[in-house]
Amino acid sequence: MSSIVAVQGPQGFVISTDSIVFKPVPDTSGAVIGKVKGTTRKLFQIHDDVLAVGLGNWGAYFPVFNKVAGMKLPKDKLLDEVRNLSVPNADAHVYIFHRESSAVILDVVENKGIRLNVSGAVMYPEPLLNSMFLTMYESEPAVKIRTSGMLGIAALVNAYNAFALSLCSDIASPFDTILFTHDGIFNFSGGVTRLPVGDFM
Repeated sequence: MSSIVAVQGPQGFVISTDSIVFKPVPDTSGAVIGKVKGTTRKLFQIHDDVLAVGLGNWGAYFPVFNKVAGMKLPKDKLLDEVRNLSVPNADAHVYIFHRESSAVILDVVENKGIRLNVSGAVMYPEPLLNSMFLTMYESEPAVKIRTSGMLGIAALVNAYNAFALSLCSDIASPFDTILFTHDGIFNFSGGVTRLPVGDFM
């Protein structure tokens, strides 16, 4: 399963996701032999001013991100490509962050539809965790912490991620938490993967 938190701050977005864990394939009896094969991020930079996040089926969104990044298109055309190529994938949720002159913008592609200029996103595998996050984030102490700016928001998000991890075995650590602002990408913990990569098997 997957998680993403993307909340707007004064200069852009604080974005956090858990990792993808590649587990060994079960043998013919259904038993899983061996250890975790590896982990990878869900945050991908596909242009200097565009970050794409995928949740759900890795095979549905990663090839799209990698292909579009390899096209070396101008930003507006790249945004059209990644949105349009992501629409047919009903088993993936795609979050696209892009810098514009007025603001940092979030577009969401899910359920075969596109929503432009969304204010944020909170998605954990358990609906109860989503509800609890919103309650915590709007609490009086959290509002005071958020007034300290983007780093305060990132600290709140990371603290909640640690709490969620203890309650939901479907979430995989480590978490990548970044500040995606007009001035750049600032890693709070972890980071992003720059695309394209070569042939990926």
